[in-house]
Amino acid sequence: NENNPDAYFLMGMDYKEMKDTARAIASFQKAVQYNQNFYDAYMQLGLLHSAQKKNIAPEYFDNAIRLDSSKSEAWYAKAKYYQDLGDDTKNKNSADVKSNYNEAKKTYRQLIIKNPQYQYAYFNLGFIYMQQDSIDKALRQFDIATKVSPQYAEAYYYRGLCEVMLGKKEEAESDFQQALNLKPEYSAAQKELDALMK
Repeated sequence: NENNPDAYFLMGMDYKEMKDTARAIASFQKAVQYNQNFYDAYMQLGLLHSAQKKNIAPEYFDNAIRLDSSKSEAWYAKAKYYQDLGDDTKNKNSADVKSNYNEAKKTYRQLIIKNPQYQYAYFNLGFIYMQQDSIDKALRQFDIATKVSPQYAEAYYYRGLCEVMLGKKEEAESDFQQALNLKPEYSAAQKELDALMK
């Protein structure tokens, strides 16, 4: 059947699997052409364009959000798109970086309102604040991430890094130790802990 959106979606997934991005995108485009309410196809279009840093990506995530705003993945993918653009820019003080990071922070906050248990949103907010030298704010976000997800080794590690920058040596030591308890092969945490013990 020529206009079967599900068939186009499956074709798109096959092309994606084969790393044929152009054909995958064309197939997902057909799927949403025949079904404007095809959440998964919008998500795939967003992710594929995101990977290519195409500025149309957020529009596809917005379509997915419009169809189902309760799903965290679309909010997260949109925020991460802007965060990655900010991270990829060499000059961290440029207006572009600020506006991409601001868009990312705004979207992570919207995600947190929808799903307060989504630990990666807090973690990534913390990471952005670190990039922007707002260490106190970063610490607060990593702190929440460890409370929401007590097994989240990376959150303890990054909270430890903030504590080092703020001169809180004992707290940092305990966080690096906790990261290692959760993830014994975490070499970055071991390195930080060794440096503190010197």
